[in-house]
Amino acid sequence: MKNVVRIGVASLIVCACARSREPKQSAAKDVVIDTTLLVVDRPTVIGFFRMPKDSVEALEDAYSEGLSHVRFAVEDAKQCLGGDSAKAMLVVDSIARFQVRGKTDTLRFSRVDSLSWGAYLISPDAAPRLVTVSSPSALTYAVARAIPDYFQRPHCRKLEVP
Repeated sequence: MKNVVRIGVASLIVCACARSREPKQSAAKDVVIDTTLLVVDRPTVIGFFRMPKDSVEALEDAYSEGLSHVRFAVEDAKQCLGGDSAKAMLVVDSIARFQVRGKTDTLRFSRVDSLSWGAYLISPDAAPRLVTVSSPSALTYAVARAIPDYFQRPHCRKLEVP
């Protein structure tokens, strides 16, 4: 049976589906769920970061820092989207499925470095948009630049590059 999670307003969710390869979670407010079906019923930003290869990689500083940068991008996107009308979440896995208006699609996250992190902007009214960058630390600004055009929202001045 498929697990379905209806995600609360502007919530941050971490999905770690392979229990044996689950990365350590540094923030107590994160929620670990055992599903990969995400119901999209409003403007949504899904940040993604690949699962570590093994428990050794999960403990490496570079892995933790990359994951943290993607988490920051998701949290900042949540602020840019604002209010009760949008959601932002982080998925840590190699695959996620999302459902929009009853149609289920699958996102597969590559192990190739520049494609193993990023964000998907998903709206019930438009095709998903992939936002990728060469480094996880650049994701916050890339997402902040993409949000106004894709979601027809005002620019997020707080995150504009000087």
